[in-house]
Amino acid sequence: MISADDFRSRFLEIVRQQLTWHAPVKMEDLYLIVRQASLGSGGMDDDACSSERLEREWNSGLRIRKSDRLIELIDPSGDLIRLHIRLYRKAGGNLDTVSRLCTESRAAFRKSPEKMETLLELLMSFARGHEINTRSDEIEVFIDRMRSAGFPAVSHSEEYRAANLPNYCLVLRDLWDKAFAAHIKRKRDV
Repeated sequence: MISADDFRSRFLEIVRQQLTWHAPVKMEDLYLIVRQASLGSGGMDDDACSSERLEREWNSGLRIRKSDRLIELIDPSGDLIRLHIRLYRKAGGNLDTVSRLCTESRAAFRKSPEKMETLLELLMSFARGHEINTRSDEIEVFIDRMRSAGFPAVSHSEEYRAANLPNYCLVLRDLWDKAFAAHIKRKRDV
């Protein structure tokens, strides 16, 4: 268990990384990372792990950007990552492993509405305290709108999709660590 201060610091670092690595980041993109880290949606829904969707992502042939990371921590607790499919493929990974990681993560993931509320409050406090370059009134209006709508799932903003070509699935960090260790061992044994 991490302290409240460490949780806050880690989440601030995650938000700043997103704003730096994936500009332009709009309100729905910040909200999406909070929703994914706490509810898993946007990457844990029924379609997210379908073989058709993963195969489409695997074969998309989208360019790899300098700012892309193989994995991105999106949860300040350290439990959930975004696995970038095109980078994993380039690194010698295989589609079956992506599918297995996605499916097992979806089955084991535990949603936490309490974490969502905590992360949203932290996001608003970062903006109010000028710790991130985002207007607090815009964040508060957007979050109030999402809260009154029951925190619906959203997609990345058009601007984000055009600039970043998101190509990832959500994976539990411990499952990734085991799969990556096995991948490295296989490479060494060859």
